[in-house]
Amino acid sequence: MNGLMRLYVEYHGPHSLAPRRAEPMKFTMMRSIFAISPNTKVGRWTWTDTDHDVFIFRRLNVFLMHSAFRLGEIVAHRSGEIMYITRACVVWSVGGVLLTDPSPADLERLRPGLDYALVAPRDFGGW
Repeated sequence: MNGLMRLYVEYHGPHSLAPRRAEPMKFTMMRSIFAISPNTKVGRWTWTDTDHDVFIFRRLNVFLMHSAFRLGEIVAHRSGEIMYITRACVVWSVGGVLLTDPSPADLERLRPGLDYALVAPRDFGGW
């Protein structure tokens, strides 16, 4: 048994035995992220909305924080099974009318503060 354990560590490396428990992002962490001054260097990124990765990261965090969705409901799963939000989970309210498949013209008519999108979990059962 000890020999098999040594072979496992030799093949997979010692880090394969480390726990993989994900820690939740606390609200204080979120506030710290949004307090970062523009054009600050964070790792390999310059913290600016002109950087696509930074832009998406910040918007995704706001969405997750306000919707109570978990990251696992946003990203693809290793199994290949669709367990994440898709376009079918989104309904738009444009001019007071709910649309499940808005046309580009419908989306052009969106008015800030009046029109909005609703998002439901994938297993919600539909609108």
